[in-house]
Amino acid sequence: MEKYKISRWIFFYEKKGVLALWNSLNFNLVFFSSQIKGVLLSLKTIPTTKQDLLSVFKQTEINSLIKQGFLVREHLNEMIKLRRLRNKLKKEITIEILYLILTDGCNLKCRYCFEETPKTKNFRVSQMSTITAEKALDFFAEITQKYGDSQKKKIIHLYGGEPLLNPTALIGSINKIEQLKRSGKLPLDTLTVLITNGTLITPELVTFLGKNKVNVGLSIDGPKEITNKYRLPKNETINVFEKVKKAYNDLLVAGANVGLSITMTPEVVENFDEIIEFFLKDFSNLEGLSFNIMHYTPAFQVDQNYFNKAADCLIRGFSKLRDLEIHEERMMRKAHAFVFRDPMLADCGIIGNQIVISPDGKIGICQDFIKPRTYFRGNIFEKNFDLNKQNLFSGWDECSPFFHEICFSCPAIGICGGGCPASVELKYGDRNQIDERICPHSQKSLEWLIWDSYEQCYGLKN
Repeated sequence: MEKYKISRWIFFYEKKGVLALWNSLNFNLVFFSSQIKGVLLSLKTIPTTKQDLLSVFKQTEINSLIKQGFLVREHLNEMIKLRRLRNKLKKEITIEILYLILTDGCNLKCRYCFEETPKTKNFRVSQMSTITAEKALDFFAEITQKYGDSQKKKIIHLYGGEPLLNPTALIGSINKIEQLKRSGKLPLDTLTVLITNGTLITPELVTFLGKNKVNVGLSIDGPKEITNKYRLPKNETINVFEKVKKAYNDLLVAGANVGLSITMTPEVVENFDEIIEFFLKDFSNLEGLSFNIMHYTPAFQVDQNYFNKAADCLIRGFSKLRDLEIHEERMMRKAHAFVFRDPMLADCGIIGNQIVISPDGKIGICQDFIKPRTYFRGNIFEKNFDLNKQNLFSGWDECSPFFHEICFSCPAIGICGGGCPASVELKYGDRNQIDERICPHSQKSLEWLIWDSYEQCYGLKN
C-alpha cells in the first residue's frame, strides 16, 4: 500500500497554539492546531498510509494536503520541483528594463558607497554623449520588441554615478524616450526613472522633469545630522540634506513623481522608529520609499547583528507604512512574491530582464559593475549585435538561490532573490557566492508574512 511523507520543502512555524505548514516552492500555506505537531513531524521520517492518516485527518484534508504538495509519495524525487523552477530561470530572454549610465562619476563620496571600492587601473570618469544615449534608447526599443513581453511594463532608469552631472544627455534621453513613445516604438506606459542624490537639481530641471512626469528617486538617509554625516560632497561645502529636501519639495510642486531611497546606516537602524516618524512628518505627500540594507565594502563594515536588526526594522516599517498606504519597495518585493505565489528568482533583472549601457556604449547586465566594466560585452554601435550570440546572460541565472544547495534547506528560498551579486563578488571574488546580508531579511520577512496572513484570516495578532 502506498505511503506518504511530509515533503522536504515543507517548514513548520508555531505560535500561540497554531501550527503553520509552509511549502517553500509552491507557496502553499495551511494552518492546524499545534496539538497535531507530533504526528506531522513524524511524517518527515516515517512514511504513513492514507488509511493510517485517517485517525488524524479527514479524507478531504488528506487529499488536499497531497494536492497542495504537503504530503508526497514515499519515493518521490522531490528535486523535480526545483528543476522546474530552474528551467523557468533559463526561459527565453524577456528584456523589460534599461539602465542608462549617463556618467560613471559622482559629486559625492558617501562613506558607505561600495561602488567606490572596485579600483580599476587607469579608471577615468566618463560621460555619455547625447548621440550615444539616443542610440542606446533606439537599441532598447528594438530589443524589447524582439525579446520583450508585451504584458510587462518597460522601465528606463537614468542612472550613474550621479546622472545630473550630465544634464545635456539627461534632457536628450528624456526627449528621445517621449519621441519613441509617440512613434509607437516604446509603449506609452513606459516608465522613466531618474535616480539621483538630488544635490544638482536646478529650477529648469525641476520644471522639465515635472512636465515629462519623470519618476525621481532621491537618495537621503534621514535627518540632517545623519544624512550629512554619510553623504559627503567631494569638491565643495554644501548642506546635502537641505539640497535634497528642497529638491523633494520643488519636484512635488512641479508634478513629478518622487520617492526616497534610504540607506540603512547603523544610526538609521538604531533609531528606526524615530526615522520613520521623521519622514512622515517632514516629507509631505510621501507615496513611496525604499530602505536599503548596506552593501559589503571593506571601508565600512558592520557585524551580523546589524543585519538582524535591519531585518526587524524593515518589517516594522512595512507594517506601519502599509497602514498609511505608503509603498516600501524592499519589503514589498517579498510580500508580492508571497501573496501572488510568484518566486523571486533574483533580486533584480540580472537573470534575463535588463540590460545596462555604459557611457561609452558597452552592453552589460549589472549596473554595479560599471566602473570596472566587468561582464560588459559588445557595443550598441556594433552592427547586428545579437544578445544570444554574445551569451550576455550566461551564468547569471546561477546567482539565484535556486542554484545554491545551501539554500535548499531555507524556508525563504522562494521570496529571497539572492541579494546582490556585485556585493558578493567584491567580498569573495565570486558573484555566485551567498549574500549573507539578506538571509535574516528573507527569513524574518517570511515568518512575519505567514503570521500576518493568519491574522488577516483569523485575527491572531502578529
